[in-house]
Amino acid sequence: MSLNQINYILAICSFALVNIFLLTFSGRFEGDKSQNSIFISVLGSTYHIHHWMIGLFCLIIILIAEQFFGRNPVISIVKGVSFGLMFHGLAFYTDYFSIRR
Repeated sequence: MSLNQINYILAICSFALVNIFLLTFSGRFEGDKSQNSIFISVLGSTYHIHHWMIGLFCLIIILIAEQFFGRNPVISIVKGVSFGLMFHGLAFYTDYFSIRR
């Protein structure tokens, strides 16, 4: 098995595992388990930071790091987790662009 095949398998497995984890602990629709949501208060307004936004931020950082360090198993796992966060947030919720509370 080549290193590229191993990296793809690790990315797919981490994608699947993070979605199983999120479906178990984050809920399947908006309002479900809202105590797990991330809220930030700025100048009297409260904003909801969705987990797909965190996944996008991590993915951008990982893609930049990949340019410097090349592909390796750790980067593939984090890339799969980032895609999993983004997929879950965009596929299972309808309020993915609503950030004001």
